[in-house]
Amino acid sequence: MASMAGLVSGYGPIPGFVAKYNRFNSALISSPPANVAPPTLRAPIDNFDDIVDVLNTFGDPPSSPSAYKHALIHLGGLSDGLLPTPYTKTLHSLCQENRITFVNPLLSTSYLAFGYGSLKQDVAELTELLAYLESKHDITGFYLLGHSTGCQQIVKLLKAVSAANYNLKILGAMLQAPVSDRESDDSHVQYLPQAQEMIENSKGSEFLPRAAHWSPMTADRFVDLYSKGGSDDMFSSDFTDVELDERLGHLKNEFKAGTIFFCHSTRDEYVPASVDKDKLYNALEEASGCVTIKLEGNHNLATGEDNVIDELMKAVKKMISDPQF
Repeated sequence: MASMAGLVSGYGPIPGFVAKYNRFNSALISSPPANVAPPTLRAPIDNFDDIVDVLNTFGDPPSSPSAYKHALIHLGGLSDGLLPTPYTKTLHSLCQENRITFVNPLLSTSYLAFGYGSLKQDVAELTELLAYLESKHDITGFYLLGHSTGCQQIVKLLKAVSAANYNLKILGAMLQAPVSDRESDDSHVQYLPQAQEMIENSKGSEFLPRAAHWSPMTADRFVDLYSKGGSDDMFSSDFTDVELDERLGHLKNEFKAGTIFFCHSTRDEYVPASVDKDKLYNALEEASGCVTIKLEGNHNLATGEDNVIDELMKAVKKMISDPQF
């Protein structure tokens, strides 16, 4: 895999950090190094220039260890990249207030590159990110907060770290707007036979016709997203209890009760009106053992009740301040 890059926010140039940019596999990493006195943060943070000072590349000489020993990794959805959600700024501030390193990765599948990537690829890069933060920044525990497809990334990542006995370092995970891509838009159904035929003919890595999707997409990723049981298909309302358990059961079996949160947007535009939301929420909770939280907002909480982002932050604060951690 290509080298990964990171960003340090709120501080001037720091010795040991390499100021160079790698388009793929990057991360915004916000916390003061242990050997640098934290200056006054610029505020408010309104755009990318305000939150980012220095880039440092994963794989370069070790940077100064962080003064914060826990990190929260914020993952966006399909087509997202840096600063992926309307609440990223607020989440960053909450992390700073609670002495937690804020990390926002830019993976090789970020932005429109998701169409020729995979969750397996995401997990490989995120696993490397965890190892980097542990070895180079002295991070001892991790929180995860994923939005949309970031939720699927977390589910797959937690499966991988559990298998590697790395799960003790995952202190909590929050899935904000876990939805089914397959159920969100049935207009893609007409291209499934073509995508499946391409895969059968060993052409899964080739692109579908431009009309198949608003983003360039390979047959492999198309099937992952839009076929029943595809790699990305985890939260669909038509799954049986057994099928949900196969996809989410490790969350309940491998992690402490109360450490996994599903934050559902009750006005999510990607959940069809035909879906019984409460029934789905209950099924997901039963399969995963998660804590269910309902937020009165749309998919990414850009709209909704005036306090919807505050409600999400309350849930995050509960996760990061729970005495069991």
